[in-house]
Amino acid sequence: MRQFETHRVRVRSLSSVIDEQGIDRIDVLRGIEERHWPLVRQAVVEVEGWRQNHERIREIFAARGFTVAAEQESAQRSADIGMVFAVR
Repeated sequence: MRQFETHRVRVRSLSSVIDEQGIDRIDVLRGIEERHWPLVRQAVVEVEGWRQNHERIREIFAARGFTVAAEQESAQRSADIGMVFAVR
């Protein structure tokens, strides 16, 4: 029989970790403060809920100066996922 445990953990923003660790390049989308976006050079994002979400992901990157491409292969359509590619 499985036993479950509960643990309390501290949750922090990505930007606080960037500052603390002195990170000079990042490859993560969510939780980034505007002041850290210039550190992002490129990103590849698998988007779940493609029909509902891919345009918003494209807009996030485009608004910050990225060249953006989006793809959804036929095998991905049935799972409603796709890929967004962003580069500076």
